[in-house]
Amino acid sequence: MVGPGSVVAVEFGARPEQLGLGRVLTRAVGLGLGVAVGENADLELVVHEVASLLVAVAVPESVVRCEYGVHDTVIGVRVTARTREEPVTDGLGWYIVRALAGDAVLDSGPAEAGLAVRVLFSWPHIRAG
Repeated sequence: MVGPGSVVAVEFGARPEQLGLGRVLTRAVGLGLGVAVGENADLELVVHEVASLLVAVAVPESVVRCEYGVHDTVIGVRVTARTREEPVTDGLGWYIVRALAGDAVLDSGPAEAGLAVRVLFSWPHIRAG
């Protein structure tokens, strides 16, 4: 298991056919960081929904980057991609994100091509031990 202060990052192409890979990577990282199996399924769902929102508006050749920072019993999660516009946050996907990760925040700023969009949230479900 990775200790406090560590950061694990994974990247995959911001394309619909890569979303399954994102789920597998999130599952593996979550278990490696000590997230219990039941909570890890929820983490996987949240990251998948965020990635889906970003992929829907991604610029060509963009990647989705997921960073997981370990802080005692909480994981700080950051999901980023370059997009053409802001993702839609009034649909079911964002509702699921907010329901499972209530502190989720989406922000964006100008990038070389399009917008640099990031979604941040914390995941307080690390097993003790």
